[in-house]
Amino acid sequence: MVRVILLKPSPEVHQQQMDIVSGLSNATKRLVVVDRIGPHIDGQGIRHHDWSDLYLHAVEPSTNAIVAVPDVLKIIDAKYDFLKDYYADFAIENVLVSFWKCGLVLKKSQR
Repeated sequence: MVRVILLKPSPEVHQQQMDIVSGLSNATKRLVVVDRIGPHIDGQGIRHHDWSDLYLHAVEPSTNAIVAVPDVLKIIDAKYDFLKDYYADFAIENVLVSFWKCGLVLKKSQR
């Protein structure tokens, strides 16, 4: 997954989600799908409610295959000039590889 760090609280990001996705989809020519939006969590695990983390993945429209994260980052980097004003409008601070994992609780019988 890709993590987009925004300098806005989560409620604002939720309100602008469709515009953010539209811009990233236009730039990458891929279908961008938001997986999760929440408060920003920094490298020490501290939660910052005035910033947000938006987790996404991209889909290749012709094959419906999920695009590998390094490929998504390369595309976004290559489109930096196109996206820089867009980043400013939506207060995008950074786009990077996500290390967020979906929590899974196993019952004793499944261990």
